[in-house]
Amino acid sequence: MNLQKDVQNLEECIKTLESDLNSQLQDSLVKSSTYIKLQKLLDDVVFFLSYISKGQNNKNEKEELIKTVKDRLIQIIILLFQDIHKSMFKSAEILNFVEEELILVLNIEKLYKKLEEIEKKLREE
Repeated sequence: MNLQKDVQNLEECIKTLESDLNSQLQDSLVKSSTYIKLQKLLDDVVFFLSYISKGQNNKNEKEELIKTVKDRLIQIIILLFQDIHKSMFKSAEILNFVEEELILVLNIEKLYKKLEEIEKKLREE
């Protein structure tokens, strides 16, 4: 009976681990999305700067393009700060996750030792 309870506890721990892995996968997808947005904004900046450098535009156009570039740079800064904020929050969550994983390792180790004891008893019979 004790073995059955230990196995059930292990199954619950594994389900928790699966849930955590799914959460990490989702976080990775969100992070990739942020990088895609950043890349697009940087591409915009490069495009507008190259257009300005060709010198085929008047003063008003240049001023508008410079405003647009500045706007894109501000958007990049905002995205980066949002990402930093999320990362700091995630760091605290990750520390908690690491603690839970260490506890899981200890529980699995205990289960392994119990299985060894059961195996030893079976050999002695």
